Amino acid sequence: MKIRKQEVSPNVLVLTFETNYELAMSFVRLQEFYESPKFQGKVFSLEEYIDYWAEEYGKGSFDYPIRWSGFNLPGTVILDWMQKFNYGGTTDIRDKEIVLIEKILSKYSLDELKKSYVIGVAKGCGKQGVIDHEVAHAMYTLNPKYKLNYQKLFIKLNSNTEGRILYERMEDKLIKMGYTSDVIEDEIQAYWSTSARYDSLRKEYK
Repeated sequence: MKIRKQEVSPNVLVLTFETNYELAMSFVRLQEFYESPKFQGKVFSLEEYIDYWAEEYGKGSFDYPIRWSGFNLPGTVILDWMQKFNYGGTTDIRDKEIVLIEKILSKYSLDELKKSYVIGVAKGCGKQGVIDHEVAHAMYTLNPKYKLNYQKLFIKLNSNTEGRILYERMEDKLIKMGYTSDVIEDEIQAYWSTSARYDSLRKEYK
């Protein structure tokens, strides 16, 4: 499996996979360990996740590999995943996960990873917006000033009825998409930062 790595800004690593399938099936357990409402922070098998997906989204097919075009993980989450899944000391780590982790560790030491962010995209996705969206997540985690500005914006947004309704609608949609409540603000800011659809709204509440 070929993966190209590029540090697009200090401590922000973009990994580009040959196909969306390889991308998604490499990240799936790490990403859902990070933000799944059912599996966040837990040890689980791929089969358990596929069963959960079938219950939530229908048993016709497992379309996870084509549903998501970008992935993002704080380095601290990767380290936590490695510790809880006993990376390096168990046979339950999948080959794609080993390749992914080794590619990350070829760039960052364990100490450096604590202050870094990893993004995954597929080659030829044709969407710079995908990378921009994932980099916005990195900024929210790594840049305290960036995060504080958005937190102030969310307070202002929720200070009136119209803004609160808008926020709640976005929150409800994201939860239905499968995000845990812990990452809602991060997801909203990433969409607001990179989507022209929300640009005027963002300016209105700044």
